[in-house]
Amino acid sequence: MSALWIAALAGAVVLVGSGVAVAVSAATGVGPAAGIFKDSGIAACETIRDNAAAKKASASAGPTTGATVKPSEDPAAAAAAYQRWRKAFAESRHEDLRVAGTEAMDLINQLSGSGDSEDDAGLALVAVGQLVQKWGALAGACANHGVTIPKITEMSDG
Repeated sequence: MSALWIAALAGAVVLVGSGVAVAVSAATGVGPAAGIFKDSGIAACETIRDNAAAKKASASAGPTTGATVKPSEDPAAAAAAYQRWRKAFAESRHEDLRVAGTEAMDLINQLSGSGDSEDDAGLALVAVGQLVQKWGALAGACANHGVTIPKITEMSDG
């Protein structure tokens, strides 16, 4: 009977150890369970990278025939997109992504409403330098976590 208890105890130790290993793998983003708890900031960086690549691929394929609405043309869509992007960066476990991501999203949101008057156009010119700086900080933060996003000059609607 004691051999049965030893086997049960050994089995329990193996199960607990496996559970701990999976939890550590998921939490650290390394190992077989790495994608279970993917960091929202890293996921946002990956989305920026992937969207830019898809846009570049579709642009090289030629013009599309379907009508599309850009978020900047629909204020409600723009506001919802801003909230989603900002939240993804704000909830990141990584401080560099939280800071750089929220600052870049906030500035982009501020600039998205500008350009409606001559005064706004002047402000936008001043803000371009800030945008380049904030996007560069975001690109650096994403790169710190293995994701390369395009330069701000490569993100234009072109």
